[in-house]
Amino acid sequence: MTGEYTIPFGWDDAQQVFRESLPASTWGELFLQVQQLTSLRLEDGIIRTVSQVRDAGTGVRIVEGANAGFAYCERFDRAGILAAASHAKWMFKNAVDGSIPLPQNQALNGSKQGMRIVDELPGVPMELRAEILHRLNEAARSASDRVTNVTATLMDSAEWVAMFHSDGLTAVDHRPMITLSVQVQVESAGTVRFGRAGFGFRDGFLGLIEDRKINLLEGTMLSGILTQGGTILGTSRHVPESMPSPQGPVDRTQEAVDSYHRNNLDALIVIGDNKSQSAAYHLSQAGLNIITMPKSCENDVPRTDKSIGFDTAREIATQAIDRLHTNANATHRI
Repeated sequence: MTGEYTIPFGWDDAQQVFRESLPASTWGELFLQVQQLTSLRLEDGIIRTVSQVRDAGTGVRIVEGANAGFAYCERFDRAGILAAASHAKWMFKNAVDGSIPLPQNQALNGSKQGMRIVDELPGVPMELRAEILHRLNEAARSASDRVTNVTATLMDSAEWVAMFHSDGLTAVDHRPMITLSVQVQVESAGTVRFGRAGFGFRDGFLGLIEDRKINLLEGTMLSGILTQGGTILGTSRHVPESMPSPQGPVDRTQEAVDSYHRNNLDALIVIGDNKSQSAAYHLSQAGLNIITMPKSCENDVPRTDKSIGFDTAREIATQAIDRLHTNANATHRI
């Protein structure tokens, strides 16, 4: 689980090649990126799939006034910088955006005399990864004799990005991340249920307090939601410790606790932004078993690398801006 990438020339040389490739009177950025993704998946007590992907490349952005061009080349050497810069200059002149997929340089692990950018990509040894998944499988199956299947995935990624501005500013960012997901199938009354949580509460914490629950596993309730955005349960901005009333905000935490116990819940799963996470912590302090998942298009949940929904929101916003830019150029509005 180690990897060493080197640029087959020095950092100063990379900056020099980049500067020489820029048109006169323009401002630019040079990006150097290395990414590794490793994934193990266990099902039925067996490690079914193991995958590892490594990508590296260079990107160049050229800007002057309202015109900009960006190109990314899947090579990690001098030729990659020149190719990306050449294509970025063409897009800069023609006001288009895109990228060029060139073959990866086979000499990524080149001479150690070059500038070493990643000495060791952080990760857990493969043997320990497999042991973690097997222990999760054993723990889940020992918890109940009704467990029929356990699926667990352990995935880690490490990304190294260096950015150099033509005005001399340099930034380096190293982002390691490990994620673990577990899915347990439990058989009950002749039907297969996922875990023990079969109920959802409409409109967030307000639905919990007012006991407005629905059976998520009934009929076709979950049919077709995989590609559906948002939430089928509805949401609200109200939290138990500050619920609206004609007299102003009131604390209805005890009502939420009573609803939890009245419905015989083993745990309450809260999916939401930083406000939802704070309210979930508040309920955990009141003695409830809480499981939380960060979900925010703004990616503003502390101690979380990426929130659910952020990538989708960013991609849709980027596409919308790109299309507006293309239309504005075509109609000479900018």
